[in-house]
Amino acid sequence: MAEVYPSDAWLEDTFTGDAETGAVAVPEGTKPCFLEWQQYKYRAGLAMRRANDFRVFDEGTLDVGVKAGKAFLNGAVRTYAGSTGNTLTDDTTNYLYIDAAGALVVNIVGYPPDTEEHIRLATVLTAAGDISSITDDRGQCMYGAPGGAGRQAAGRMVVNGAGVVVNSAGVVVI
Repeated sequence: MAEVYPSDAWLEDTFTGDAETGAVAVPEGTKPCFLEWQQYKYRAGLAMRRANDFRVFDEGTLDVGVKAGKAFLNGAVRTYAGSTGNTLTDDTTNYLYIDAAGALVVNIVGYPPDTEEHIRLATVLTAAGDISSITDDRGQCMYGAPGGAGRQAAGRMVVNGAGVVVNSAGVVVI
């Protein structure tokens, strides 16, 4: 199933920008030239590649998809191929995460305890047969993973010359 995007009407009438990402809407009545638009799309695509890893997205009704991704989880690289058609439980909070084996888990109880290795993806609220909201929880694992080694390693992280977070253990998005 395809990802559901905001309607054209909403984008034209309501969207003025996004404070979290810094994206701004093109002011009404102005048109960027084709080359400027292509440059923008190319640069935005490069910037978003890694940010898309493990992203949970709405597919309509109670289904979500999860983008592919790779991450270190307590010293081992976990690769997730991505998935679609993951049906959630209606009228509740659904928690999505990657477990220590690299498999997607969807449950309504909550995330595992911090002592259990996992990569938090999203908290998804559902009501009346549809998705009410998706809260991106990937940032909870960016600097120290749930799990013993990840918590201990969080203090040993550095940013190398290329601007990449490097760590001997824990979760680091590759």
